[in-house]
Amino acid sequence: MSTDATAMARALERDAGALLADYRAGMWTPSSQERGLAEDLARGHWSGSWFREGLRGAPVEVRVGRLADVLDPAASVLEEAGGFSGRAVLLLRQLLDAISPEP
Repeated sequence: MSTDATAMARALERDAGALLADYRAGMWTPSSQERGLAEDLARGHWSGSWFREGLRGAPVEVRVGRLADVLDPAASVLEEAGGFSGRAVLLLRQLLDAISPEP
């Protein structure tokens, strides 16, 4: 992985971890639309193009929210990493699983 990709993965790890911590502490509550996007992304093929397509199809309110701030760079990390399964992706999975609607 290139130095830029490593830096992006570290930033994703930090941002996904911070948003997950805020969610668990009750300091951030995702909208129902963000929850729906999280569920769609969590259940799909984890790739940069999958995440970009999900964001592109999301309502404007979602694309300007805190979740989108994490998901947008995640698309690049997933693309660059080519299946990278480090802590950044693990935290992203935990975040999306945590905020996805209950079945």
